Amino acid sequence: MPSRRAMLRATATAATAVATTGLAGCLGFGGSGPEAAVWRASTTTGVGRASPVVASDVVATLGQTDDGDGGRVEAFHRDSGERQWRVDVGRPTGLAADADRVYVGTRTDGDAGRVTAFAAADGERAWTANVRNLASAIAATGETVYAANGTLAAIDAADGSVRWEVDERAGTGFSVLYAPDDQLAATDDVVAFADTDSVLGLSPGDGATAWQHPLDDWESSTAGPYVRNDRVYVGSSEAQRVVALGRERGERAWRREYASAGTVVGFHAQNRSLVVATRTRPGADDGTGSVRVLDPADGTVDRTVDLDSPPARTASAHDRFVVALGDGTVVGFDVGWDDPELWRASLGGDDVRVATDGQTGYAHADDGTLYALEAP
Repeated sequence: MPSRRAMLRATATAATAVATTGLAGCLGFGGSGPEAAVWRASTTTGVGRASPVVASDVVATLGQTDDGDGGRVEAFHRDSGERQWRVDVGRPTGLAADADRVYVGTRTDGDAGRVTAFAAADGERAWTANVRNLASAIAATGETVYAANGTLAAIDAADGSVRWEVDERAGTGFSVLYAPDDQLAATDDVVAFADTDSVLGLSPGDGATAWQHPLDDWESSTAGPYVRNDRVYVGSSEAQRVVALGRERGERAWRREYASAGTVVGFHAQNRSLVVATRTRPGADDGTGSVRVLDPADGTVDRTVDLDSPPARTASAHDRFVVALGDGTVVGFDVGWDDPELWRASLGGDDVRVATDGQTGYAHADDGTLYALEAP
């Protein structure tokens, strides 16, 4: 029997289709498409470097326009897939969201950039903040928006004023090199940044260094910092290595290696478990992968789900862990269940970007199609 949410969604989608026939965006299916897809929509740009984000009742995408010199942010209704708004922006660099707004990073001249806040409901511009970085990594906490790549800037979410901006802290220059969806994380009490040499915790009030944890023998960090409860987790590009740090002082709680080679791709926390997705080789186009359920107290493995293709991207929220594989397959997990795989969709391509609201998975395929995915 379909879930109450699925029934409500089907009713809402049907009502929307009657009321908005002919609106651009939602493609529907008519018997075609992945079985797990609730809806699909056509975006007018490619996937670019940013993953979709979820805000209020919309899921937003950011991509580059055909001329290669501009970008476009588009927002689609989470239940129906109907396009709600779209706005042309400059050269796109980053994307983030909180409950009410969508934040877009764009590059201006040289190594400078800006962050623009749009209302999630209708795309109205709330403010634009100029920063001395490329705004490739953006994190929003509700009161503050942080942007990094060259510097780290803290922006007041209410009016767009720059509270502080730092070029360097403890030898870290805040360069975003490998994973714009990671490297930067923020909560009300810590701003965490990971690069090739260390993990850094900063004070949200003034950007002062709160703690630093060196990563002396790591080639690079590839996942995290992922902040959960009193811990900060970071994964590496070799030996499927994970380190757990104290959120307040940055001390090491534990460190483990889960294979002789391989890369950590993403984290997810659910109930009393920490989940980590890894692949056996640095590239996303060969090898295999796994999803491990860990005890967050010491990193020991409770169980492992083997994947037939290496994971390339992940998204995490509430009860869902969404994993995009290198062959274009997207898998939705609820790792608290005995049978954790809820759905699977083969979308094709090799650079699918994913997001989740904790119930539905959203996948932006490299042909520009945006999918909403749930268990059929």
